Amino acid sequence: MKPNAEKSLIFAIMLVCALFRVVNLESIPAWHWDEGVNLNIASNLLEGESRWFSLRYLWIPHPPMYYAVAASVIKVLGESIAAIRVLSILYALATTYLLYLIGRRVSVFVGYLAPLFHALHPAAIYW
Repeated sequence: MKPNAEKSLIFAIMLVCALFRVVNLESIPAWHWDEGVNLNIASNLLEGESRWFSLRYLWIPHPPMYYAVAASVIKVLGESIAAIRVLSILYALATTYLLYLIGRRVSVFVGYLAPLFHALHPAAIYW
């Protein structure tokens, strides 16, 4: 396959991945417990607090990198469920591209099939 065709195909797969996740970003599916917790922890982190709702910790009971990145996204996009979900979409796109890179080491077919499955799999889209 020509290099330009390969770039076009992986771009199309990543576009499909993004489109399936962006539709009704704030309303579908409904809020989940983890999204509210993640939003709360990241918002508290922006205010200089290591807090999970009203509980104080030396640190949050999870590794802090996700919350530090989420706080940065919230600072740019505002405190909303859409901001947390945009971060999830960015991680999904990164995963799609990494699946392409890893799959290409196996074969061209796997290099495109693995990210396509990730882009279209209902559980990957929902969660």
